[in-house]
Amino acid sequence: MNKNLKARVAGSLTNTIGRQVGVLPVDPRPRATRKAPSSGGGVVRRAGSGTSVASRQPLSRTSSLTSTNLDFSDAEDGDPKLSSNTNSRQGSSRSMSSRLGSSRSRSSCIGSSRRGSSRTRSHASEEEEKDDRPKKTVEPEEILEQCQERDYNRVYEINLHGEGLTHVADLEKFRKVRVLDLSCNHIRRIDNLEFNQDLRELKLYGNQISVIENLDNLKELCSLQLQHNKIRSIGRGLSCLKKLRTLRLDSNNLLRLETSDLVACVQITVLDLSSNMLDNLSALNYLPNLEELTASNNRLRKVTEIQRCKKLQEVDLSGNRISDLSGLAGLPHLQILDVSSNQLSSLRSLGKLRSLEDLNVSHNKLSDLSYLGQIFPRLQILSICDNSLNTWQDVCDLETMKELVEISLSGNPVTMEEGEMPHYHYTIQTVLPHIEVVDGAHVKRQSMKSAPLMRPMSASSIVSVRQMDTQLKAYTEELKSLEKSIADKFESLRSTCETLPLSLPESTSVSSSLLSPTSSRPASRSRARLREAMDFAAQNS
Repeated sequence: MNKNLKARVAGSLTNTIGRQVGVLPVDPRPRATRKAPSSGGGVVRRAGSGTSVASRQPLSRTSSLTSTNLDFSDAEDGDPKLSSNTNSRQGSSRSMSSRLGSSRSRSSCIGSSRRGSSRTRSHASEEEEKDDRPKKTVEPEEILEQCQERDYNRVYEINLHGEGLTHVADLEKFRKVRVLDLSCNHIRRIDNLEFNQDLRELKLYGNQISVIENLDNLKELCSLQLQHNKIRSIGRGLSCLKKLRTLRLDSNNLLRLETSDLVACVQITVLDLSSNMLDNLSALNYLPNLEELTASNNRLRKVTEIQRCKKLQEVDLSGNRISDLSGLAGLPHLQILDVSSNQLSSLRSLGKLRSLEDLNVSHNKLSDLSYLGQIFPRLQILSICDNSLNTWQDVCDLETMKELVEISLSGNPVTMEEGEMPHYHYTIQTVLPHIEVVDGAHVKRQSMKSAPLMRPMSASSIVSVRQMDTQLKAYTEELKSLEKSIADKFESLRSTCETLPLSLPESTSVSSSLLSPTSSRPASRSRARLREAMDFAAQNS
């Protein structure tokens, strides 16, 4: 028996009797032989034997580190194969501890170096990503190919919507472009537009812009769309856009508007400030040409500052906390007003709006409608859903509004099942005979003097009814024509039958040939049948 076999047999015996104090009990189950790397790196020794069984197999760094970790845990648990017997365990443990210590030091060095290298690589990758962000753009040649042009000066519209850009592309070659769409990207800053002085429309919505800047050279810009960004204030970013007519800043983080923000943009006609955090609109008093204003879903409590906007035609202030609308009083051209979802208990502060045609005051606290006919003489569409109308008389007070053709009343106490008039759809025509649409449903008016202005839904309903009437009339005409045609043909057949003789002429010589060779009925019998048929037709005609 050689030395290696003796050492293996000795190491496999259980050493439970007379073991030294401090030595942990070993697991009697046989365990697989583990390999631990030596200082040589590529030489592997089998633990538990005095001699080293070398296997010069090249190991990768990963496999050596894995085997090292496994060997350390076994060494600390007191693997029986790390020593031949109890007496030699201490001596071999010292040598093994020295080897383990050196291995641990090497592994710790390797681990630390690997961790350091991994951190360095991760940091480098982050830096790489940061460096890549401002470089993610589109080359001018790609834009030229997209527009199917060869000359840069013949490109008038560029569409880069949703291209994943991180900054504005270098567009200095496209100096004739008039429409630029950079929406739905990852742009954080507006730049590289100083050479596009002929630009008319700029779309930057759906980005990550926080500051309005670098627009000073865009003197011809008429439309600017910056909705769905992270803008907190306008500042001086629009001070040079004197031809700007359409401005969208909805769904941003605007806290307030300063007078200096929009004082240079006096040509603005369409302004959208919805879904921000504004608490006043005093800065809009310096926009004399404003026609359409949308400021819904803000923090407005009152509107008292825009009396100078005399050209306003459409105003949307829904979804605020407004209780006072005196700032809209006296607007001569206001046609559409939406103040739904506010805290209005009266509309008297609006004064007399002679041009108002569409009013939405749903989800408020209105309980009195008796004065609406006086202050809104031309109102045609009224939505007062979910208010505080308790009696049917409140609805009857609208009978003086002769132009009213569409009304929405659902959600009021008077229209509930337990209210005074739950079936108001059938009785409202007796009070308001000019009504054509109730809660979005078309109803037939009892009398119609003139065709009023209707919403697209109502107009489509009217068109469908007219088409049905036209088709019914066409079918009726076809039936009459068919009846006349049948009557004419029947009359022609009768006149033909009457002209036929009652019997065959005596001089004819072909009487026998008229009869079928197999028929034995005489011709007079056929004439008699024909006469009976004519009499029957005459009786039933």
